[in-house]
Amino acid sequence: MTERRLKDLLHESVDGLPPVPLADAAWTDAVRRRRRTRIAGTAAAVAAVAVIAGSVSLLGGPDDDGSAPPATQPSNTRPADPRLPNSTDAASTGTEPDGRHGDWRVYWGPADKQEARLPRMDSPLPRQVDLSADATDLADDPIDTALAAYAVMDGSGLRTVLLLAPDGSLRRVDVSRVQPLVDDSGNVIAAGTNMLSPKGDHLQFPQNGSVLMLTLATGEWRRIEVGEAVTEHATWVGDDLHLPSTVGGAGPLYGVDGQRTGASRRGLPTAPPGDDVTPYGLARSGPKGVAQSWSGADGLPVADHEVTPSEVMVVQGFDESDSALLVFGSKAFANLGGERNKECCPVKFWLDDDWVVYEAQDGSPRLIAWQVGTHDFRRVSELTGLKPDQEYAVSSYARIWS
Repeated sequence: MTERRLKDLLHESVDGLPPVPLADAAWTDAVRRRRRTRIAGTAAAVAAVAVIAGSVSLLGGPDDDGSAPPATQPSNTRPADPRLPNSTDAASTGTEPDGRHGDWRVYWGPADKQEARLPRMDSPLPRQVDLSADATDLADDPIDTALAAYAVMDGSGLRTVLLLAPDGSLRRVDVSRVQPLVDDSGNVIAAGTNMLSPKGDHLQFPQNGSVLMLTLATGEWRRIEVGEAVTEHATWVGDDLHLPSTVGGAGPLYGVDGQRTGASRRGLPTAPPGDDVTPYGLARSGPKGVAQSWSGADGLPVADHEVTPSEVMVVQGFDESDSALLVFGSKAFANLGGERNKECCPVKFWLDDDWVVYEAQDGSPRLIAWQVGTHDFRRVSELTGLKPDQEYAVSSYARIWS
């Protein structure tokens, strides 16, 4: 086996996962404060895996030696002459950061109204995904893999799950057997942002005492009995399913065939500053580092019109030079008193070595790509076809970059 193939296999096994946890204290403190009330918050961020009861130790990046990305030191430097980020239709250019916080290079992102005017970017995804379009049943028109899965919800709970095939067509999944799960905080969990496996070939739904698993190619449903294991945080670790007892904790691993394969632990990259900073969405591993969205970051250099605490994305590079922090632009400027919705912009996937994609959830969901360490932003795809004020969609993506 060549060295390159070995690295590819190792990276496939930790797709969507950051490297071995760096800041357990910061993570534990953030988790202690976390009280999520949204159904969409079922899937927490996943980190690199050290198999405790299993058979292998997994590395964090393509050329990672098993060590964690570099941690950052807290300090604060505000730019002397703040400017509006992307204040015109044309995006700002260049790689010079808008400020620094310790070792972080801090960049200001576009406001949500500006995102709709960003230039387009080609990707494997269609530029528009209409969730009201005709979709054949998966049972009648099977596909081996999907690029994305969309759980459509309304006031009564989970209505349907739609799969985006590689050719851009949609498949509808019969989810009548999926029962909602109520966690210890009373949140109802029906489907989450990690329901689709990294390879796009399986869907998973947490249940009480079990996990429902669907194989797309065959349409076969399997119930994985897990006894007393907690299922509400179920997430993917490569081809295995991880069931941590708490967010950031340890838990068993199960294969898609239902067999116990070991155990692992989760964690996050270094947290940004803030007394009530909270991670949300998935931590997504890419070729150069790990991206994670956070709510409530404070003490960062921001433009005069911005509000704090801020919604931010942290990219912690496998090499320190690739680390950067993005402050998501506000909904409106200071004279309008606006700001982004809390937990507005979860990370979704990496497109390639340089571009990471987040989902702007203010209004119609829109995928926005950021070229890490620059002022370049692009539109990737938009979700349409949802009934305003009646429906919303929870999206889950397979590994896009190769």
